[in-house]
Amino acid sequence: MLKLHHPWKDASGNCRCESCGKVVPEQQLHWEKRLGYCDTCFAEIRKYTPKKS
Repeated sequence: MLKLHHPWKDASGNCRCESCGKVVPEQQLHWEKRLGYCDTCFAEIRKYTPKKS
């Protein structure tokens, strides 16, 4: 998956989830449409997003 620059990255390499604001290590972010999400939020997005045919 394409790794993108996250604007909320701190000096320790942690980033903020675009949905809930939780701070997680950058490598734990899941990218969707150029936005980074934590595991929980990404699972919710996938659950409610229709699959493309």
